[in-house]
Amino acid sequence: MRSRIFLYLFIFAVLYIIFQYANAKGVYENQESQIENLKLNVERYKSENDSLINVALESQKFTLSSNAYASEYFSERGVTPEEIEILIEDAIIGRNKADADNDLVPYEGMEGFMRINSIKVINNKWILANFTDGTYWGDLLLDYYISEEGELTLTTKDQVLYPKYD
Repeated sequence: MRSRIFLYLFIFAVLYIIFQYANAKGVYENQESQIENLKLNVERYKSENDSLINVALESQKFTLSSNAYASEYFSERGVTPEEIEILIEDAIIGRNKADADNDLVPYEGMEGFMRINSIKVINNKWILANFTDGTYWGDLLLDYYISEEGELTLTTKDQVLYPKYD
């Protein structure tokens, strides 16, 4: 009788060990596949991040301060590109009024007043700007000229208004 109990205990222990081994093997394989998926995701995100960094660096080429010819144009007049950018931004954003559309935007606001949100001075001649009335959005290409007296003249050259998608 005693030998049978030990035999049953031995068989039960062997079955328990086999069950634990199979369960641990399944968990291990599942974790390994998750690790491989995460490694692939990391590689994909790294490549996306690198491409975003390249796009950001490319967009930095089209600035007044990175354009050597435009910077030289203003330095000959004794003005830094940063001063020009501040002057232009103040003049354009200053045209946003609480009760009227910005006069540089050739569209009337449909859901509010059209206001220019942000600008980017590209060189010594052009400015990119975006505008909105809160619902509709668009972009402007502005031409600017600064006279010898320091007077700023702005002209809207082209514009685009994006359709509203619901």
